[in-house]
Amino acid sequence: MTALRSRLKSWICRVRDDRRGAIAAVAAVAAVPLIGMTGIGIDAGRGYMLKQRMSQALDAAGLAGGRAVFSASFAGDITKFYYANIPADFMGATLQAPVVSTTENKDTVTLTASAELPTTFTRVLGVDELTVNARSVIKRASRGLELVLSLDSTGSMSDNSKITKLKSAANNLLDIIYGGNDTAENLYVGVVPYTTAVNIGSNRTGWLTGFNASAYSNSGYRGCVEARDYPYEESQADVGPAAQPFKSYFYASTYGQSWYYNGKKVTNSYTSDNGWQNGSASTSHSGSGPNKWCQLASKAEILPLQASKAKAKQAINAMDAHSVGTLTNVGLSWAWRMLSPNWRGLWGASQQWGSTTPATLPLDYNTPGMDKALILLTDGLTNMPAGSGQSGCSNGSTPCSFPYGTYTAFGRLSEARLGTVKKSTADATLNERILETCTAIKAQGVKIYSIVLEEDSPTVQAVFSACASEGQYYNSPSADQLAGVFQQIAIQLSNLRLAE
Repeated sequence: MTALRSRLKSWICRVRDDRRGAIAAVAAVAAVPLIGMTGIGIDAGRGYMLKQRMSQALDAAGLAGGRAVFSASFAGDITKFYYANIPADFMGATLQAPVVSTTENKDTVTLTASAELPTTFTRVLGVDELTVNARSVIKRASRGLELVLSLDSTGSMSDNSKITKLKSAANNLLDIIYGGNDTAENLYVGVVPYTTAVNIGSNRTGWLTGFNASAYSNSGYRGCVEARDYPYEESQADVGPAAQPFKSYFYASTYGQSWYYNGKKVTNSYTSDNGWQNGSASTSHSGSGPNKWCQLASKAEILPLQASKAKAKQAINAMDAHSVGTLTNVGLSWAWRMLSPNWRGLWGASQQWGSTTPATLPLDYNTPGMDKALILLTDGLTNMPAGSGQSGCSNGSTPCSFPYGTYTAFGRLSEARLGTVKKSTADATLNERILETCTAIKAQGVKIYSIVLEEDSPTVQAVFSACASEGQYYNSPSADQLAGVFQQIAIQLSNLRLAE
């Protein structure tokens, strides 16, 4: 009996153990979906981390590469910026190159990217990888802009097709900041071609003092003006014409005149450099007459701030290269006046270009949501033309008794309007005054972009570098590189922001 009882107990234990094995098998089978569900949570978290990093990389690539939306290498640049911000095998994933698309006028850039992320625990459910997608949308900012281009159109700009390449580069800048539109909200552009004077338009005689229309013979008044006395062409150049009017440009006749110095008759190219009589004045740019070397309105009349890209292109494309000197001062000063609220409501209609400056412009400095910018370009040193015949009259501050030096907005060099009759001193004075004007402009919150084209002189590079706002000086060793310079500036002016 005892032996039977022992065998029965042993059998019951074996049965019990067999039941425990069955439960373990059931538990193992039940664990598969449990592990899968847990794995889904883990892999979903990994996918979210990857998506975040991809989105950040897309945003960075869009903001950096999106500035070059008009460049042929645009899409390739986006890809480079993308992979610079996220490794191609981040978290063991396989990242595809971003897909880039733009709107027709290129004011919106959309980036999409995808990646395959290997799973971990989710594999038990037969899911070996997850597809992760990210998207970023970049739009131009809604900030407004008042922009003036002050461009050298002196005779040297005809060398190496510089004037032609300048026009092309400036046109491209306009295409970038306007996109495919002719106008954009709160965007206004002006143009100031300059040589040794600036043509403000013959209809603005109300800004002049002592103007006499009949003195201009048969040619009529063309529209150039003289520089005002210091400091109204420098630190106070933006003072309005009511307080400080201008004098009209008038190249006096040397017809039939003779000059003597130390008892001897002076003979040089300037004693007969402008021999015109009433009724015989030329209407050409360089022909004898009261307007000699004042650029033709059809080539160089200024275009005050206005809204149309087409009008700005028209003024730029009309430019021609003329004159025998370079006086950046006058181009800089007139560009500032176009941006100064002291000149608000004064510009009205442009006689040459058929545009109208809104009476509300220029806006106040530092108006919220608005920027003011000035692009200043030259291809040479400051050059107050001296000519020949200075013997005995090339030093000191006393005006010379006979004329020499081509007439400019600062008169002839022999007149000592710059405090000297010596060319090197006059040029140095003008350079100092350029910097004085630049400092005053920047103090008002206006950003200056300065460009030196095909000129390696340390003097001109130092002046234009100091004139520019921080980091905005550009040296273009060749006209072919000018397009890239203008594109860099345009990219900065075309503010970008994240839309999604």
